[in-house]
Amino acid sequence: MKFTPQQITDYLTDKTKIYAQHKTTCELAYKVEVHSAGIYPEKMMDERRPHESEETKEYREKIFVPITKDVPARVLSSLQKIRKSDDWLIQYPAEINPRIADEETLYEYCEEYFPDFESVTNYMFNVYMPMLSVDGNAICLVLPKTFEVKENEYYKPVAHLFKSEQVIDYKAGEYLIAWHEQDDVRKYIFATDESIQIYAEVERNEYVNVLDIPNSLGYLPAFRLGGRYLEMRSGNIIYESIFAPMIPYLDECVREYSDMQAEVVQHIHSEKWMWSNQECKTCSGIGKVKRGERSVKCSDCKGAGVSSTSPYTNIVVKAPLAGQTGAPIPPAGYITKDTGIVTIQNQRIKEHKYNALASVNHQFLDAVPLTNSGVAKAVDRDELNTFANWVAELLVAGMDKIYMFINDWRYSLIIPDAVKRKELLPDINVPTRFELLSSTYLIDEIKTARDAGVSSVLLNSMELEYANKKTNMPQEVKEAMEQAILLDPLPIMSSDDKLVALQNKGITNTDYVISCNINQFVKEALIEIDNFIDLQYAEKMNIMKAKALAIITANDTKQSIIENV
Repeated sequence: MKFTPQQITDYLTDKTKIYAQHKTTCELAYKVEVHSAGIYPEKMMDERRPHESEETKEYREKIFVPITKDVPARVLSSLQKIRKSDDWLIQYPAEINPRIADEETLYEYCEEYFPDFESVTNYMFNVYMPMLSVDGNAICLVLPKTFEVKENEYYKPVAHLFKSEQVIDYKAGEYLIAWHEQDDVRKYIFATDESIQIYAEVERNEYVNVLDIPNSLGYLPAFRLGGRYLEMRSGNIIYESIFAPMIPYLDECVREYSDMQAEVVQHIHSEKWMWSNQECKTCSGIGKVKRGERSVKCSDCKGAGVSSTSPYTNIVVKAPLAGQTGAPIPPAGYITKDTGIVTIQNQRIKEHKYNALASVNHQFLDAVPLTNSGVAKAVDRDELNTFANWVAELLVAGMDKIYMFINDWRYSLIIPDAVKRKELLPDINVPTRFELLSSTYLIDEIKTARDAGVSSVLLNSMELEYANKKTNMPQEVKEAMEQAILLDPLPIMSSDDKLVALQNKGITNTDYVISCNINQFVKEALIEIDNFIDLQYAEKMNIMKAKALAIITANDTKQSIIENV
């Protein structure tokens, strides 16, 4: 299909012509964006305190602090590690189609010279994934940066993301109508399987056509980002954000923090009181003065009828008259208040943030672990990996589509056969091995496991994971550490335990010597043998045993000499 001039006019002039899902998708995105972008949640606050005065509402907004902004940011930062997984791999076909110039291959464009981001991968993790985390109903449209290219040039397609609020109408596989701001000009895109049309709003409600060309692909190069399936409506799937489980906890966190701010301002600070029975000289103790024909509040005593005091003036107390109660001694003091509620609220806020992280299996990112609060729980690695794997699947699914659209835009003219073009596409592996846990958490986990007496196999695996976390280590040091962990026959025993076991003949001399000298043995082996790391485990252990035997033999010889002296 192609939009007719009348249809375009209707969409541009009739602002009520918005597709059925628009309100829902915008609301879903806003629920997350309140926290990810630190937006003041006016509606949430009004619902929390519906009877507050306008002055109080304005004050709440004025002192608002985006207390929850860091929570989704930390999870997003953690998910960035997906690309560092051992099994993250983008593999291109070995053979290059001879019709494509070497410097114009899909690999060269997508991995070396992708506009603005160098590679598609950089774009996905820096732009696409943050949008995915907030708005699963956003639309990705892939178009050439410009359709004006020379005959011997290739299109340079890029991905355009449209938030839910920018999508006017959309039907998967058929058409997309959306807007974006460019150089302070709002432009409307009408994309279908037949044409790409763009209109610019030059004046209010005045539009000019800036592009109207056939869509040479023959299909709509657009898709919805995806997330948690919510429902099907009018032929379109509606998604929740991948962060949707966090929202109830973050909402409550914002509400309670706002209440705590009010509590701190109004009730936590002590209030000073002071005795004063000195009549205000301006109003003679009445609190009001005459202004023409009417009485107004005294500006000096603020209507109190008594003289005001300040920290910088002396308190003067008149002697009581007959029958009057005398002034207290001292004539001033402080009213102390119960601050317990603030402490409780502060703890509850921490727990809300913790629960938000735990809802997406990222409680290990909590800045202040709640180990003593009774709410902390151990990280379930399976749950964490399941969540990370799901996000990785969403990313790879998006990348597959973007690579396909780029490939078709660039090469459909020189390789018209769709099957042949598909052979140019890379295979993107969905990773399953993730290193999301922080090194600090791993240290605590290793200590707990060691104290619990878990198997040496598991401990070896955990220590290897920790070694891989220390990315700032020189590569040679990391390799030596990994080999030492793998080849130590007594990895979980202390030096004293090893000696006792040796004396009781619970371990062999060879294993004892290897374990006590493992770091030195590995260091020597890496120097002496070029391909030591690539050897089989049994071959490596034979080398360790040979080194141990050399020490044992040397020590036996020394002992024999001493005994014969």
